[in-house]
Amino acid sequence: MIEENRAQFMEEYLSDAVFTYCKNDHEYEVLSAQNRTIKANHPTLADIVDNATPHALTADECALLINILKNENSRIFIEYRACYLRGLLDGIEGKSRIEIKK
Repeated sequence: MIEENRAQFMEEYLSDAVFTYCKNDHEYEVLSAQNRTIKANHPTLADIVDNATPHALTADECALLINILKNENSRIFIEYRACYLRGLLDGIEGKSRIEIKK
């Protein structure tokens, strides 16, 4: 039960960090919009990415799929950065509250 609570806390903490940081990140929104547009115009690619369903692809579809995957990698990196920065800032804030006695 305690492990479940910790896992849920961490999930909420990281989700909040990503949401807060990424809602104001222009690059993150551009990457997300590009992927939404590509998936909307190419349901086969959406099925591959979202459901891992195999499909035969044309060379153009392969190029678009690579673009989607690159965008997703960049988005994930931005999310990692958001989580790192949140932890760093929370750590600095916590340290400033603790009085260190020598």
